[in-house]
Amino acid sequence: AEAMLSRTRETPHGRLRISTPIVTYHLLLPVLSEFMARYPEIELDIDFNDRIVDVIEEGIDVAIRSGELPDSRLVSRPVAPFRMILCAASSYLDRHGTPGTPADLATHFGIHFRFLNSGRLLQWPFITGSAAPQIRSMLTCNNMEALK
Repeated sequence: AEAMLSRTRETPHGRLRISTPIVTYHLLLPVLSEFMARYPEIELDIDFNDRIVDVIEEGIDVAIRSGELPDSRLVSRPVAPFRMILCAASSYLDRHGTPGTPADLATHFGIHFRFLNSGRLLQWPFITGSAAPQIRSMLTCNNMEALK
């Protein structure tokens, strides 16, 4: 029995249920073949979905999300840094001009992201010595993949 138990500790096996936002498939798909080669006895069951899951109720083993944990029964670990960038289409800049400072953005339109679970808007992360400019929204969406 001890020998059998030690073998099970050496070789991970079984089904691993993962819930992750749709946008992460760009990050996960390139490493899946390496993971499956390294752990051939693990059956991956990946749910690429932006909905908020109840990991305990739904039997999810791993959930990849950003932000604060809504449930104190869960434990989080950082996976990777999440960097946001400010960008614009060249056609937009041709029509509306290129802002030179964050304050100039107050005269521009932006695309905002709304969190599914709270309905809050994602704040634009400006690091300035003064208050962040208010950017008028021309579109609000709750799917990061759609914002690309």
